[in-house]
Amino acid sequence: MPGNVPKFIDKAHERGADCVLVDLEDSVTVAEKPTARAMLPETMKKVARGGADVAVRINRPLRLAIPDIEAAVRPGLSALFITKTEGVQHLKLLDEAVSELERERGMPVGSVGFGAMIEHPRALAHIDDIAERAPRVIAMMLGGEDFALETGSDPERRDRSNCPSGWSRSPPRRTAWR
Repeated sequence: MPGNVPKFIDKAHERGADCVLVDLEDSVTVAEKPTARAMLPETMKKVARGGADVAVRINRPLRLAIPDIEAAVRPGLSALFITKTEGVQHLKLLDEAVSELERERGMPVGSVGFGAMIEHPRALAHIDDIAERAPRVIAMMLGGEDFALETGSDPERRDRSNCPSGWSRSPPRRTAWR
């Protein structure tokens, strides 16, 4: 849910979701990111009214991620979704910043989980390492559109007639790690 659109924020608690993901990344323009960050404390309170956990999807590069983390890490936050996760070192760096904020804000250190979003082939090569050794990881997912773009694929392509035999007819498969 875009973190800067009041009509979505005001009704999110009515949806019956277990977790509401407040987006500060792709659904918020660069010009609107400071506004979305400033709205975040009130946004988190509003979306949690129905009992849902609150997660926030943060930006990459680091220069955009740090202000997102500073705005998001507060009591009531369950997880940060880390876009364009590169590897264990990337998550350790963010863990350091989050731990410092948790201490400053009277939260138990380690209370905020990380959802590692794998959106580049480089990260896919390290997926086992991320799953086994990265701090705070509670979920991992493939960011299909960004991953497709990074590999030169067209994420909007619907015609699979020239795919190797069987690809277009195979049912989708779901895989979970950890």
